[in-house]
Amino acid sequence: MTINLYSVKDVKVGFMNTWGEINDTAAKRDFGDAINNSQSVLNKHPLDMQLFKVGTWNDQTGELTSKVEYLASGADFYKEENKNGIHTSGEQNTTNLQQTNN
Repeated sequence: MTINLYSVKDVKVGFMNTWGEINDTAAKRDFGDAINNSQSVLNKHPLDMQLFKVGTWNDQTGELTSKVEYLASGADFYKEENKNGIHTSGEQNTTNLQQTNN
C-alpha cells in the first residue's frame, strides 16, 4: 500500500516531523484539528503554519518518493472564535477579513 507523507512547515523555523495519512483530505483534517487545539504547538502561531505533502512511502517495498506540494495554510483552518490573543507573523487572514468587511 502506498502511504502519503505530510509535514507542517513553520515559516519561521522550517519543516516539522513527517507523518503518514491515507489521503490529502485526512491530512487536512488532522492539520485543521491541530491548528484549533489550544494544547497543540500549531495553535500558538497558526498563521505561521503551512501543510505540505512531501512524498509517498510504499509499505511493501520500502520505496520512498519525494515530491513537495503545498496544500494549505493555518489561516485556512483557524476558527474566528480563536482569534483573540493570536500571535501572528504580520500576515493577515484575508478570508476572515473579507467576511468581516461584507
